[in-house]
Amino acid sequence: MTRLLINAGDGEEVRVALAENKELHEFLVERASSQEIIGNIYLAKVARIDNRHEAAFVDFGHARDGFVPLADIPMHLDNPSRFKAGTLIPVQVKREPVGTKGAALTGFISLPGRFSVVMPGADSGGVSRKITNDKERDRLRDMLKKIERPKGFGIILRTAAIDQTKTAIETDIKRSLRVWKKLEAESKKTNSPCLLFRETDPYMRILRDLLGIKLSEVVVDTPHAKERVEMHLGQLGSRTKIPVTLHTGKRPLFEVAGIEAQIARLSERNVPLPGGGSIVIDQTEALVAIDVNSGRTKGQSADLVAVRSNLEAAKVIAREIRLRDLGGIIVIDFIDMERSAEKREVEKTFKTAMKGDRSRHRIYSIGPTGTLDMTRKRMRSRGNQLDEVVCDHCGGRGSIPSTRYQASEVRRRIEAQLRRGMGWVERLTVRLPLSVSNELSNRFRGALAELEATYRCEVVILADAHADSAAPFELRERSRDAKGSDEPRVSAEEPRVSAEEPRVSTEEPLQGEISDAPPETGNDDEAEDAPPKKRRRRRRRGGAKKVESNGVFLQRCDAHRSTVPNLLEELITGLGAVERGAQPTLPPSSGPAEVAAQAPSALPALAP
Repeated sequence: MTRLLINAGDGEEVRVALAENKELHEFLVERASSQEIIGNIYLAKVARIDNRHEAAFVDFGHARDGFVPLADIPMHLDNPSRFKAGTLIPVQVKREPVGTKGAALTGFISLPGRFSVVMPGADSGGVSRKITNDKERDRLRDMLKKIERPKGFGIILRTAAIDQTKTAIETDIKRSLRVWKKLEAESKKTNSPCLLFRETDPYMRILRDLLGIKLSEVVVDTPHAKERVEMHLGQLGSRTKIPVTLHTGKRPLFEVAGIEAQIARLSERNVPLPGGGSIVIDQTEALVAIDVNSGRTKGQSADLVAVRSNLEAAKVIAREIRLRDLGGIIVIDFIDMERSAEKREVEKTFKTAMKGDRSRHRIYSIGPTGTLDMTRKRMRSRGNQLDEVVCDHCGGRGSIPSTRYQASEVRRRIEAQLRRGMGWVERLTVRLPLSVSNELSNRFRGALAELEATYRCEVVILADAHADSAAPFELRERSRDAKGSDEPRVSAEEPRVSAEEPRVSTEEPLQGEISDAPPETGNDDEAEDAPPKKRRRRRRRGGAKKVESNGVFLQRCDAHRSTVPNLLEELITGLGAVERGAQPTLPPSSGPAEVAAQAPSALPALAP
């Protein structure tokens, strides 16, 4: 028993399910907030013509421009010179936007009716290929030749026209012609892109598309939906009267019918098979990959398990393709089979299961790699089917980096930040998700301690239960003493050193107190003709004497300017004596006590 179930209780959306013996065979949703645009007719403006792809991009009132092949534009075929940027043309949506691709449009309009499809601008006509009865096809062809139609209109009779009278088919065709006349009149009233035609009533569209299937009954859950369905069934003129039942129970309609759980599984990636295997469905913008896994399927041999799993998968895949409305190129990777007869059996089973699909599709044979390729035209919008959005965590990939990988990456970032800080970072704070912070604190505890000792920095790990990723690092630097560089080295009152006196290099620091200011890297007072000297850096060891920086030495000289000439003379004389291996002596003009009295804190005494 095949039933059509319509759930319209919440008022925001209309859910329609086609169930056969409590098994879901087709499901679609009509939402008030996001209506489908497939089949809508727009007045579009040509934005630009791409001769390389032989197509035109048109503005039809949506965020992204639509794509129209030049071969699908009647104006371009009749007179290409009239077709240019800025031209207004009526177009119809063939495929809704998918991902980053815009909508696919066509200039050949088709107006679907109950029994026929009217195509303005075409002279062809015929009978649907799905009508396989030769006697019925001949009867409909003869009937179509006797029907009067305006010139320049093509007509195709649908499968619903089987066993219909000439009067019913003519009434349906006249209705579509009246709609086209209204569209032409509306298109002449405006000079901007706009929507010309859309079927606002979802019940009419649902019943027109599904009435080709033999239904036992239609079950609805609201009085308003029952009234609309009965009215449209009367307009469609079906010979067989289909009963319409109102569901009045307290439990929801889909829950009573046992299909609510089946609808919930439509978004799952893995679909189990009856024998213990499974299929995995991965969808991209234009390609769908379906993989068949044997799983826990039991059998006598590997060949029997493969054939049994493939036969089960062929039926389930055909059902999932209809339910999820998968379109584009579909690649099915069956389990490898050795014999050709087994491959042909799987192909036959899959084609038989796909006969109930109303969408246009083409199935190819299983290739040498064990994959079966097919193409299928999507019937409706995927957004309206399963109101889904891209995951903020994985970005649509379906997976995210592991906790261990994220913790290792954060450790590398911490080390890189401290290396760039050149030892001036005093405190580094990292905010991480709870799981990542635990992994970093436990697994990389030794590495963090080594970084803290090497760069003399404190690394603080903060766990945030609401964080999704690592936050930017928070840094606190050490205070820098910039007094020596901000003040001028030579002032107007300071006595200048004569040119005859040798210059004293301050590159070698004297022993004394330690300063927080960074050491200077060079000295501009060295003689230009002096040969470069290679200096060896001494590694600091524990217990070594601390040396004062050049900045502190200059500050002491500035504090005792009156004794600077004497100090420099004594320093030069003492250093020269040390280099010759003689005992350094003080000049007779000043004794040790005098120098100490004049500058008690200027310089420490020189050691012999």
